[in-house]
Amino acid sequence: MNHRLALDLMGSIECEVDGRCFSVSAAPDLIVVDFPDLQTLLGAARKTGPGVSLRSRLRHAGEVLTRTENRLDLRIKGRSVGSLGFGVRSGIYSLLGLGHFRLTLAAFLRSLT
Repeated sequence: MNHRLALDLMGSIECEVDGRCFSVSAAPDLIVVDFPDLQTLLGAARKTGPGVSLRSRLRHAGEVLTRTENRLDLRIKGRSVGSLGFGVRSGIYSLLGLGHFRLTLAAFLRSLT
């Protein structure tokens, strides 16, 4: 069985976590989550649900995105700081059990300024 999630509509929504807004936009095969700052990204990451670790949530999301041939791009102020899903090479993150996940450390550190 071929699993593929195709987004028929392109668009974006504004989301809020702890009073801080961020945007989620979708196009075929790509979901972009753009945070205004690191604090908002971390706030959203902490909202994974009670008893659910961020690592297990990332692992599950990566598996679903890969199976459906979709990719999620995490951005801070419009700059890509990480990717998850189809076609993403994990590198060292696979040692942490996070397949199909990549954090671009240099871009992540630049977002702190």
